[in-house]
Amino acid sequence: MADLSVINFLKKILPWQQSVKTGGGKALDVPPPAAVDLYSTHQEYLREIFAFKGRLPLVLEFGTGHYSTGLLIGNSDKCISIEMQSADWHGRMLEKFSKSENWEPYLSIGPMKWTGIVLPETIHLGFVDGHGESRPECINYLMGKGCPIIVSHDTEEPGYGWGRVNENNSYMKIVFSKHPNWTTLWTTDALLFDHFTGKKIR
Repeated sequence: MADLSVINFLKKILPWQQSVKTGGGKALDVPPPAAVDLYSTHQEYLREIFAFKGRLPLVLEFGTGHYSTGLLIGNSDKCISIEMQSADWHGRMLEKFSKSENWEPYLSIGPMKWTGIVLPETIHLGFVDGHGESRPECINYLMGKGCPIIVSHDTEEPGYGWGRVNENNSYMKIVFSKHPNWTTLWTTDALLFDHFTGKKIR
């Protein structure tokens, strides 16, 4: 099997990917990609969440990217992002988003090195799209913190070990599978869950 952490990193740096604009910690209407590709398929669901919930106080991002970091910064009072795979990629993200006053970036290379970072007790949304060896552990961490909205990308790929995600009866789950690259939502927010299921968004 190919190294999934390497594949995940290569997804981020393909030259045809487009960046998004952000700045100043203000709420932004971040435009979606001109055409949905396999690496941006999570974005429509994040946008739907923010359209329903509005600007959130604090979001935590595992794995930075063209299609997520700017959107999360633009729709939160504070966005903490942890780059888990590449110092070079972290540098590119710093160049792109460092002027955003509400962004707190960390470089923490490896699947579990991020556990040494002191993170807030209250997290309002967590987005997991980072190291291929620890996505379930990131989700379990967020569940342990009682984070009400958890979103992860590429959940169709069994090699990421999704079976390690804890069974938690407090969380309702929706798998968005209309694209080849799936996105999954775990939430304790019944209204948000009803919003997605009522609109039959899949």
